Amino acid sequence: MDSQSRKIALYGLSAETEKTLREWQGIYEVAGLLDGFRTSGEMYGKKIISLDHAVMLGIDLIVVVARPGSCKAITKRIGRFCADNRILLYDVRGKNLLEETRISYAFQTLEGCTEECLKQKIMGAEAVSFDLFDTLLMRRVPTVEDVYEHVNGKLQKKGICIPNFVKRRIAAEKELSRTCTPKLSEIYTYILNEYAGEEPLTAGEMAALEYETDAELLTLREDVCRLFRETVQMGKKVSIISDTYYDEKQIRALLKRNGMDKQAELLLSCEAGTGKTKKLYEVYLETIKPTAPGNCIHIGDDVVSDILHAEKYGICTCKLHSATELMDAVGGLGLYKDEFSVSDTLRAGMFASRIFNSPFQFERADKKITVSKAYDIGYLFLAPVITDFVLWFSDIVKKEKIPNIWFSSRDGYLIQKLYKELHPEETTTYFLTSRIAAIRAGVEKEDDILYVDNMKFSGSLQDGLKERFGITVGEQEKSGGADRDDILHYRDLILQRASAFKKNYLNYIASLNIQDGAIAFFDFVAKGTIQYFINRFVPNKLIGIYFQQLEADSMKDKNPDIYSFCAESGDDGNTLFDHYYILETILTAEEPSVTEFDENGRPIFAEETRSPEDKACVRKVQEGILDYFRQYIKYCPPEERKINRSLDAGCLRLIGNLEITVQDFRNLRVEDAFYHRMTEMTDIL
Repeated sequence: MDSQSRKIALYGLSAETEKTLREWQGIYEVAGLLDGFRTSGEMYGKKIISLDHAVMLGIDLIVVVARPGSCKAITKRIGRFCADNRILLYDVRGKNLLEETRISYAFQTLEGCTEECLKQKIMGAEAVSFDLFDTLLMRRVPTVEDVYEHVNGKLQKKGICIPNFVKRRIAAEKELSRTCTPKLSEIYTYILNEYAGEEPLTAGEMAALEYETDAELLTLREDVCRLFRETVQMGKKVSIISDTYYDEKQIRALLKRNGMDKQAELLLSCEAGTGKTKKLYEVYLETIKPTAPGNCIHIGDDVVSDILHAEKYGICTCKLHSATELMDAVGGLGLYKDEFSVSDTLRAGMFASRIFNSPFQFERADKKITVSKAYDIGYLFLAPVITDFVLWFSDIVKKEKIPNIWFSSRDGYLIQKLYKELHPEETTTYFLTSRIAAIRAGVEKEDDILYVDNMKFSGSLQDGLKERFGITVGEQEKSGGADRDDILHYRDLILQRASAFKKNYLNYIASLNIQDGAIAFFDFVAKGTIQYFINRFVPNKLIGIYFQQLEADSMKDKNPDIYSFCAESGDDGNTLFDHYYILETILTAEEPSVTEFDENGRPIFAEETRSPEDKACVRKVQEGILDYFRQYIKYCPPEERKINRSLDAGCLRLIGNLEITVQDFRNLRVEDAFYHRMTEMTDIL
């Protein structure tokens, strides 16, 4: 790109912009300065202009003067405008910010400091300093601006509605940073003075609200924190150096909250009165007094503030990849879209903070992205769609005002747990059933037998009669003519046994506390067979709320009332359907499938076919789903929770695109006794 022939505007009003203008003098002509919050005035001898004015001036190149982490947020803010108006958008280091990184499931050419290399550098150093944010701790949202969105939501709940709050919050910090390194309370004092509105909270109280919001969204980068603790145990001089508006007391509280209190000296920009790109490293060297700057190593994620500026003072450095950087390197794995809601950004951040929690993910020889924990399979791939289903299920129950909620076994085991997390005050029933149990007790006539027989059993008629109807036919009785191979030959025997099965099932149902009114009947992926037969046992109307209904047209004559979360067609629906075997295997309960009931209404279960290792693996995956759900409903306010089937499908697709190295998971089998089918998990992945 020939920048000298283009009409250029610089984006950003920081001291780095002034420095860039000096360096470019006589080389590039800069027609104006842009900023997300100021659209007029003058600075550094250049006019501040709006984006619309930039178009009028014929600007065809905008260069963003900001750190890499900030460039992402700025691109999100103005990228669409630039693309629509054919304006190139680059950062000051020459990266095309509008160029989409191709989706990849391996890191390909990405290089970096390996964990072993870093350990050797630490062992040879006299003093070791760590950056804090995105190095030791990271947020469960993609950018710090997303934290401000959460703060704004909490303020609005308190009746505080500051117009353009997020923009004002960013602008206040930028404006104050021109002359000082502000603390958070000072930022909010500036906001309230500039806004001049009467608010029920003081600047200090608003600052405390943001701090607590940010603290909730922070999580450890576990591998780096482990190295941090090992460095402390080595007896090295360990420091944490951070550009931050949090004071020492607040940072100490964050560290204590995450198990790292009193293990390092703190050097904070807002306390020292200077930042990393100014003289903070000079203050650091004066404080620790090393035998030589080269005997110190600083570890951080930002190429400008953590690497280039530390090296100016002779300090050795090690750059670690942030989760955001790793996510960008693989095209966001296809999960990121132009327009993200508060809910979407939280989910994207939760995903990135888990899968790329370690900066050493790229170390494999084949560079493939790997998942090595059963917990992570649940958290990363399955939890998003299960979370959306439970939210949707809850909405249906509320809309229909259904007083009874039944989660059918075994697929309803985890779903009921999640629903209780969402509505701990509501009473629900874990309803013992299965296709086999419902059919054995529910068939009443010949048409019922033919309906069941139409769902082809993968085995002999004799085995099918035993599995589905609970009757045993001897070989001698079975032989003797073609009619004996017709299921209707056994009609009377089937119906006779069904009468006894039904009586026992009714004894179980009588033990349930059923209120007047409809029953919300959960089933996972089904035609509606269980619901159809169970509805014969209770006078209440059953309203099916399914993850997905199969072959809906084939059930029209039976007229079941069913809501289906997934469509049977379309990209998202197909993706969810293609992976339902995996979901069904994971959602299951600890006990085997119920087949019938005894005379006292007690369940009789099928023989357990899963090994202890299988069940332990399923529990770990379920823990990942449960933790994800709890975090999501904790951090995302009810009014911001949005169902995003496209994002759900994107996460679910990754289970077949990334390298799953959890052998116990790969060893699982998908069993369907009703059809007498067994499928290896490796055949599905």
